[in-house]
Amino acid sequence: DFQPADVDAVVGLLRQLQAHEYPMNSRLKPPHDIGPAYLEVLRNNCRASEGSILIAEQDGRIAGCAVLYCALEEPGHEELVAHHYALVSELIVDDRHRHTGVGQALLRACEARARAAGRDEIALAVLAGNHSARDFYTRAGFTPQRIRL
Repeated sequence: DFQPADVDAVVGLLRQLQAHEYPMNSRLKPPHDIGPAYLEVLRNNCRASEGSILIAEQDGRIAGCAVLYCALEEPGHEELVAHHYALVSELIVDDRHRHTGVGQALLRACEARARAAGRDEIALAVLAGNHSARDFYTRAGFTPQRIRL
């Protein structure tokens, strides 16, 4: 679980993700605008949704993090049945630790936390141009449910 001493490392990871995704979506904030205030927003969202920020360590260093919200609800309307679900809001692996199993471990930890919270569905969103993330989640068994154009 996230600890206050992790702020700088997690902000660094959030900036790495933003630097990767910013060229794919010009409406995203530039990486240098992501800082402790953004992390505090994520922490507040976690408190409001029974969520948590999970930290992965490798060789004594933070290698990645994931933000999981467990108590989300989509109300029913027309064709959709109301349901509760968990959401992986962010999953980031430090560039130096990619392809070492860190992402898989974080995703498994998110799935375990969601199950423990009584959720049998996990949602996530991926930018269409983020092919590496799309491939990662597909290999992990996720399938597209909605495509927004």
